[in-house]
Amino acid sequence: MNNTIKFLVKRNKNKRRIDIFLTENLKNYTRSYLKKLIEQKKVKLNNLIVTSASTKIKTDDEIIVNLVKMHNHALVPSNIKLNIVYEDNDLVIVDKPKGLVVHPGAGNYDKTLANGLAYKYKQNLSTLNGNLRPGIVHRIDKETSGILVVAKNNLAHSNLGKQFNEHSIKRKYQCLTWGVIRPLNGRI
Repeated sequence: MNNTIKFLVKRNKNKRRIDIFLTENLKNYTRSYLKKLIEQKKVKLNNLIVTSASTKIKTDDEIIVNLVKMHNHALVPSNIKLNIVYEDNDLVIVDKPKGLVVHPGAGNYDKTLANGLAYKYKQNLSTLNGNLRPGIVHRIDKETSGILVVAKNNLAHSNLGKQFNEHSIKRKYQCLTWGVIRPLNGRI
């Protein structure tokens, strides 16, 4: 089923990224879904196909979005060892090891953190990010280890997502290196 929606950009939305504009105006869809629509050439700006999610919009631009149903693979629960750091009624804090993919995608549909969460928590995770990302609020790269917040319900997920968007959650990163870094000073 396809559904086409048109927008006319108002003055207060001038010079915003198109993916951010769409996320703000299509609240029932995730930003990643909207980016996929852009990648699949389902979004037009002034009758031209949008090729980048970072395309800037301006006052009086017309945006046409063809909302298509995405084909979702079923998430297969897998018995993966999870290092749970904290858990309560609303969230789970997981220490993700290096090498573990956070959620299925791009040909990798099993042995991800999401598969392990589905096995351990069954249907007791947020559904806001769809059936391939139960409870997943944010992610880190496959080769990065670190702490992830997982939502057990949609209210917690919504509140955590808002905090990540507003950057009101404090994050601290630690990087280990060896050898001599050039330049000898600066900020990473």
